[in-house]
Amino acid sequence: MASLSTGRNGRITLYFFDHDGRRRKLGLGPIGRRQALAFKSRIEQLVSDLKLGASHDEALVAWMRQLPPGTVRRLSLLGMAGRERQAMSLGELIERYMSTKEVKEGTMRTYEQCATSLIRHFGKERRLDTIKAMDADEWRSTLAKTGKIRKMRGTRSLAGATVAKRINVAKAMFTTAAKWGLIDRSPFAGMKSGSQVNQRRSHFVSAEETRRLLDECPDAEWRALVGVLRYAGLRCPSEIRELQWSDVDLDRRAMRVRSSKNEAHPNAIRMVPIQPRLLPLLLALRGARNADQAAMFTLASRSHGSIYQKIRGLASQAGLRPWPRLLHNLRATCETEWAAEFPLHEVARWLGHSPLVAAKHYLQPRDSNFMRAAGLPVGFSRM
Repeated sequence: MASLSTGRNGRITLYFFDHDGRRRKLGLGPIGRRQALAFKSRIEQLVSDLKLGASHDEALVAWMRQLPPGTVRRLSLLGMAGRERQAMSLGELIERYMSTKEVKEGTMRTYEQCATSLIRHFGKERRLDTIKAMDADEWRSTLAKTGKIRKMRGTRSLAGATVAKRINVAKAMFTTAAKWGLIDRSPFAGMKSGSQVNQRRSHFVSAEETRRLLDECPDAEWRALVGVLRYAGLRCPSEIRELQWSDVDLDRRAMRVRSSKNEAHPNAIRMVPIQPRLLPLLLALRGARNADQAAMFTLASRSHGSIYQKIRGLASQAGLRPWPRLLHNLRATCETEWAAEFPLHEVARWLGHSPLVAAKHYLQPRDSNFMRAAGLPVGFSRM
């Protein structure tokens, strides 16, 4: 913060701390109070830019060009003039923004996908201060129409939920750029991203589908893995990977689950009930395991993609058409069934999120509930 002091002779002196934290003073002479306040504001902006290593906005550069040569010389002696930099490029912003983030691998992939879309549209060297609201709207339109590139297949449009997610990331990047003083205002300010929920990709995994999938599993470990996804709603592979036999109390039908995704929240460790359909699968796995083996699942060391492809293959072998969001919908089906029987706030705690998240991203409408509400026999065609 800077301050002004008026001497007995009416001359005003500006006191401030520079970008290196040193206390400085600058005589302004016998100028008006309003002019002094405006000068003070510009100096504060100049110090802020120098601290951040940010480029000055056009208004500040124009103000500095109009200063008297003597004032410019004094600012230069203080190391505060003659150091203007070109406006930061989009590529530089993305690199700096990414370096400030400590997020999970999946979240970082989302950031990288958005960054790729921005660079593909604007170019890595595009100056931030030349990207306006109209340009941001054009990027959004292009993203929605031809956002996903597949080799040998050209382009195809992205789902609305994916577009919304990328817009939210872009908004965060440019809001941060404005906070850092790199631009006056984010070109994405005021842009509505839309819903990140895509109901068309929801699928309730029926009891028959689950049975056929389990029948195709090659051993007790794969059957138990499918079981904890479908009947306990665990995240895969992050929560599966953490499971130890010491976390499972088969007598009390309870399982302690650790969530790396929620490690900073109260539900980072939660208790999940072992429902009757899951119990025999865990008992079979326990019987097939070495008594000294601590980890429940050895295959959990595989990547998300590897497990996804294996279960997708098992579904195909079972004569099932692999449903969208294969692993997510197993978890969502578990929560949907539980929510129909138990209070939602308790079910959400078992699954490791809030009732709001459950309602927005997991709970699925079921035709059987519609039939019962309409007084029709289950299985009656609605069409």
